[in-house]
Amino acid sequence: MSFIPKKIFILENGKHKEITYREFLKLKSDKKVYGNRKFIGIHGMIFEADEKSYRKYYSYKRRLMYVEKSAKEENINVLSYDAFPYEQISSEAFLEDVASNFVEKVELKIMSEQLHRCIDLLTAKEKELVQAIYFQGLTERDFAKIEGVTQNAIHKRKARILAKLKKFLEK
Repeated sequence: MSFIPKKIFILENGKHKEITYREFLKLKSDKKVYGNRKFIGIHGMIFEADEKSYRKYYSYKRRLMYVEKSAKEENINVLSYDAFPYEQISSEAFLEDVASNFVEKVELKIMSEQLHRCIDLLTAKEKELVQAIYFQGLTERDFAKIEGVTQNAIHKRKARILAKLKKFLEK
């Protein structure tokens, strides 16, 4: 092991129990008992995990690496879950919930930033319509009154703008 963890938790009767590093090394040396057990390293600590949690955690880690790589290619800053200063992790369920929420938030941030870059590519009139309907909450009918045109004309214009944004996003 290349580092000495701050804390080590093993599973006993379905609950995590803290043990010392020496106890951990002694247990790990008994390949019959600990040879097939799974461990997860988080924030300088080691947690024993059941097979399902272990697989889910590393699946999340691979997904996060993909998201971070994509964000880097798009020149977007991403804050890693590992950077959060949690002192105590109570269970795998907490970790799984935070992991899925975190990835969803990162994906939403990336998509939001991509959308804003695409909106910047629109003409001034197109931006004005997008701003009014999607950011100021105006209806097509209200915006049509302001522009002095029919609601149908605004609806068609909006459809063309959305198609244009879709093409930008697919590039």
